Amino acid sequence: MLLYGHLDKQPEMVGWAAGYGPWIPLLEGDKLYGRGGADDGYAMFGALSALLALREQGAPHAHCVVLIEACEESGSYDLPYYIDHLAQRIGSPALVVCLDSGCGNYDQLWMTTSLRGIASGTLAVQVLDEGVHSGDASGVVPSSFRILRQLLSRLEDAETGTVRPAELYAQVPSERVAQARRAAAALGDTVYTKFPLMPGMSPMSEDLTDLVLNRTWRPQLAVIGIDGLPDPLNAGNVLLPRLSPSSACGCRRLWIRRRWAIAFAGCWRRTRPMGRGSTMSPDRVPLGGTPRRCRPGSSGHCSTLPKPPLARRRLIWARVAAFRSWRCSARNSRRRSLS
Repeated sequence: MLLYGHLDKQPEMVGWAAGYGPWIPLLEGDKLYGRGGADDGYAMFGALSALLALREQGAPHAHCVVLIEACEESGSYDLPYYIDHLAQRIGSPALVVCLDSGCGNYDQLWMTTSLRGIASGTLAVQVLDEGVHSGDASGVVPSSFRILRQLLSRLEDAETGTVRPAELYAQVPSERVAQARRAAAALGDTVYTKFPLMPGMSPMSEDLTDLVLNRTWRPQLAVIGIDGLPDPLNAGNVLLPRLSPSSACGCRRLWIRRRWAIAFAGCWRRTRPMGRGSTMSPDRVPLGGTPRRCRPGSSGHCSTLPKPPLARRRLIWARVAAFRSWRCSARNSRRRSLS
């Protein structure tokens, strides 16, 4: 048996409130604030605690190997070396337990059976070579923000938040719907109250089962960054020449690599509003995704992906691609700040 997990921490990034900085550990009630106060630090302790419990009870168990890495958030680019180096000690596991998910409560034992992956890309809309006075140009030059809204509406219904391309959907097996219903009943309103919603803000659905299926089986769109929007304090009366948001669409059908690329990028390759000022650059490799898929006509009974070494290589290269993309973005940000 192989028990996998990681102990690294998320990059500190920006947006910390005053007094809650990433390098200032702060204990407030039962909550710990600071870099390293979250993510997957429990994996090593969880694996060893389970083995110690079996030993204390005198319960027999199979040969167990615990594999902990410290580079997952950066793309796991050093993991292949250690897997190759420790191949003889790892052997050929009959069962792999990945300790990198959530725990709904402390009343049941939870196991992840449904997990979305991510198809991401960067959309660029450029209408001018440089910014010009909006009082002079608006009404003559198309607004880059309006074109951006129009293009995003091809991928997502702005009223309901429903992702439009049918290719990004998978049929939910009946047993997974039943499991989602049981999970929603066990969790109650903590399905959405665990998130720091603002007062008066309601979740996307009142049906708890729908919310569970929304975050596990149904595709959703997230705009995770926009380049070209100035800070409100520094924003002038200028028509923005270029906007470039980075979008991520969580969906299930990522094992069909060509299909997700066509579905995600096809929204932008149709007639482009106001000319040819927009481009879409999908990431080369989809990230994450479920390690299981259902056979046609199997009523939800799933089979593992063929040849684990190949699936492992795909996962590794996906993480490498994510790391390279992040490193390139960070390098470009430093160059802009220097200039």
